[in-house]
Amino acid sequence: QSYSKQAEIQSQINDNNIKLTEHELEMLVSRQYILCEMAWQQSLISKNLLYELKEQVQIMKKLVEHAIYKQSDLMLLQIETDNFNIEYEKNLASYKQNLSDLNLICGISDTSTVELENADFKIRPDTITQSQFLTKYKLDILNIAAQQDLFNRKYRPQLSLFANAGLNSVYLPSVNRLGFATGINFTWNIFDGNQRKIQNDKSIIQMQTIEFEKQNFINKYQTNKNKYLSQIKTIDKQIKIVEKQLMEYDKLIKLYKYQMQQGLISIMDVKNVIKDISAKKQENLRLKMQKQMLINSYNYWNY
Repeated sequence: QSYSKQAEIQSQINDNNIKLTEHELEMLVSRQYILCEMAWQQSLISKNLLYELKEQVQIMKKLVEHAIYKQSDLMLLQIETDNFNIEYEKNLASYKQNLSDLNLICGISDTSTVELENADFKIRPDTITQSQFLTKYKLDILNIAAQQDLFNRKYRPQLSLFANAGLNSVYLPSVNRLGFATGINFTWNIFDGNQRKIQNDKSIIQMQTIEFEKQNFINKYQTNKNKYLSQIKTIDKQIKIVEKQLMEYDKLIKLYKYQMQQGLISIMDVKNVIKDISAKKQENLRLKMQKQMLINSYNYWNY
């Protein structure tokens, strides 16, 4: 029964280790997935602005033909278009690299470039009372107790009954060499050089160490969760501000496009505002992906 109990505890430890390993893999895969999505969204931002610039170049060509703008203005806009094209190719290459790393982590041999679905991680409910991490410490203590129980059993008095029967082939003078024998064995370990006390003290220290590590983990557990939640709230405020700015930029670029068609605005102003919009969209994307990263980290600890 003692060996069976220890085997059962060891089996539970192995099962728990499997769950913790799967949970860690989930966190790593999710993190890489977010990096893939970020690179993909960055490429889309560059691609959309590139198309928009190309449209503006076509409009600018007509305006140059009608002498509303100079040839140098058109060249400046074409150079900016080339810059966005380079940025798009760079972001697309970054996406392919991150996708390759994701396939490597997941053990996928497919090398084709695919578009991933948008990640939308949600904060999981609090799990401090049934955390899988705390289960590890509980099982470790039970395992030490089971080992100590097995060790102590050899110091208990042991009484055993033995019996045998058959032909005695060693003692020849007797005519009747058939028979049986029974007996009792009694053993009791009286002195072992204080090994029992040493082992008991060792087990107590091991349990105290595990309990200390458990309390330390609980403190770290709560600290990390509070930290991630605080950072998520801060990022939510920043995202609202940036999205409001993007709405204002959207109104401004529409006004600039109208003024450009009338020849009322400098092409440098148009170019600068397009660059500002690109930077602001990248900032908005970075904040959203950073929020996803924080939620992923929070969910890792909240398990």
